[in-house]
Amino acid sequence: MIKQAQLEVKKVAENPSYFLSDLTNIKVQQIDSYKKQAGKNLFWSSSLRNQFYFGFKDYSFFNDYENMINKITPAMVADYAKKYLVETPGIKAVLMPENFKKLN
Repeated sequence: MIKQAQLEVKKVAENPSYFLSDLTNIKVQQIDSYKKQAGKNLFWSSSLRNQFYFGFKDYSFFNDYENMINKITPAMVADYAKKYLVETPGIKAVLMPENFKKLN
């Protein structure tokens, strides 16, 4: 499974058109979710709390969310995947289920 995940990330990094339809669907889902959540007090209280807690100075998340999401291109995602998921050395960690320990 790890090898398959690495292959998929490599495909994304090498061929931005490979995941164009997936990215389009994700954008639609993100915008739809934002619109649904924006009508709830909990959304605003937690978003504002995080804004202040983490010291974010940019309020684009609130004012221009849909535009921000729509500006994301497959090439941007591919560049990010290449830089941080393909070229940067990583750590591979596999969790061992508790019941597996008893079998050994």
